Amino acid sequence: MNWLKGFKEKPKKVFIVHGEAEAKIAFAKEVKGTLNIDCIIPEYNMVYDIKKQAEVKEAVLEDSDVAIIRQKAKENQITELLSEIEKLRNTFEKALNNTEGYLKKDNVNIEKYKKINNNILSLENEIVNLSILSGK
Repeated sequence: MNWLKGFKEKPKKVFIVHGEAEAKIAFAKEVKGTLNIDCIIPEYNMVYDIKKQAEVKEAVLEDSDVAIIRQKAKENQITELLSEIEKLRNTFEKALNNTEGYLKKDNVNIEKYKKINNNILSLENEIVNLSILSGK
């Protein structure tokens, strides 16, 4: 409520999407009663097309539409994940090169060596976890 009260120009409608059903209904009533703002509590498989500030259209999605939307979302998530893996690979290669260069020097500090070793062990564990998650 404090967040909504903070607006200089109040929104015409608010989507209530978090919380249990009863809590969302109670909150929507409180917002309407206190701030005179209409609230929308979206239902499963509902799509809302927001064209203008005061106009909100809703439509029910067919199961085939839901499947298409989920497939596209999954494809986007996979693309993002592959991109993050590539960034991680590049970062790892740079760190590996820096570490190898450091360890070839004669003036290796034993404390830094221990930290590097601990990080390698931790990284090894995380790689094993990643392998298990990927099923390989």
